[in-house]
Amino acid sequence: MPLGAIQNEVKERWRVDVNSSMMYRARTKANRQIFGKHELQYVKLWDYCETLRSTNPGSCVVLKVDRPVPEVNPKFLRMYCSLATMKKGFLEGCRPVIGVDGCFLKGPFKGQLLAVVGRDGNDNMNPIAYVVVEAETKDNWIWFLETLVSNLGHHERHSRPTFISDRQKGLMLAFEEVIPNVDHRICVRDLYANFRDIRGHQGMALKEKLWAATSTYIEGDFMSVMDELKNMNSDASEYLHKIDPSAWSRAWFTEDIKSDLLQNNISDYIDDFYSLEMYKKAYEPVLYPMPSEEQRIKTHHDMLEPPVARATPDTKVQEQIRSQHLQFVQGRQSERVKSIFWINASKPTIHIDLIESGLDSGAATIGGAATRGGHAVRGRAVTRGGAATRGGHAFRGGGTSGVAS
Repeated sequence: MPLGAIQNEVKERWRVDVNSSMMYRARTKANRQIFGKHELQYVKLWDYCETLRSTNPGSCVVLKVDRPVPEVNPKFLRMYCSLATMKKGFLEGCRPVIGVDGCFLKGPFKGQLLAVVGRDGNDNMNPIAYVVVEAETKDNWIWFLETLVSNLGHHERHSRPTFISDRQKGLMLAFEEVIPNVDHRICVRDLYANFRDIRGHQGMALKEKLWAATSTYIEGDFMSVMDELKNMNSDASEYLHKIDPSAWSRAWFTEDIKSDLLQNNISDYIDDFYSLEMYKKAYEPVLYPMPSEEQRIKTHHDMLEPPVARATPDTKVQEQIRSQHLQFVQGRQSERVKSIFWINASKPTIHIDLIESGLDSGAATIGGAATRGGHAVRGRAVTRGGAATRGGHAFRGGGTSGVAS
């Protein structure tokens, strides 16, 4: 519920004006009482995954964690889930066409939800699998595709499916590595968005020519439309000629899969489908009910911690952080700092100089407290009551801090 709506409700019901910060704290407290803390939900994932596999035989649930050394608790990285009903529905009732898309996740730990969806003979959508990952990167797409291919196995009708996507970041490189020479289509809606917004080819006439080129089934008609487009706008025609027409025009689609699908539309599907009401409506008759928490299988794994709340840092810094088992928390972009202290739970404080790394960064938080005034934090750091201090200013940390220079 938006904060403004809560403020209005309080004002109308009790005639009291409450500021936004107080409303935010009250809403956070209420959410925790109703839904529990986000951090504690990750502890239950081991049991949840094992119970899914047990109650839905044939399902594939993979949980990937980050545990650099045995002395620290594992941290959540990624989770893949494909229920047996989803897989069976795709292999036995759908065309060999797979749509790929994703959306951002809200909450304190962010991340992204990626999904693959099949199409049946009526072009209705059938979910195949979904995965929660840190970000939309090449490595995450590779992991998702490798797990998907292994899960689906070899099936005569679906041995070489056609994928349709919006050409997400890292996805095309992942296709080349995991499924070389795969038949891939570009969602025409995404193609037109780039055509219009990025390349600047705007106007109803150009839009109609683009859709005419994508919709025709005859190669000669396709060439005629492209010639007309060239006469109207040579730059627009040149842009489309650089893209393989077999990826976006029906005239050049392969006939093996018997599908003339031009648009992905999975983003609409994700928004509509991944709600409790729609999930129950679609799958309640064919899925076993999930046992209550008390009845779930107990795995007795080490406590799983949530991912670090972050926006992924630059690769060079990320490698330094990963090698030292450090945590990264993005700060406010309005301030600029050149040096950062990283508070490590098990080792002395490590100092990473972003100038020497050839990088620049927004103000970052130090164990939960942001640097101030855009000044570099350098010199000697000591601990006072578990918090690293510098010049009398406390920086709360997750462990002891030492000396950095």
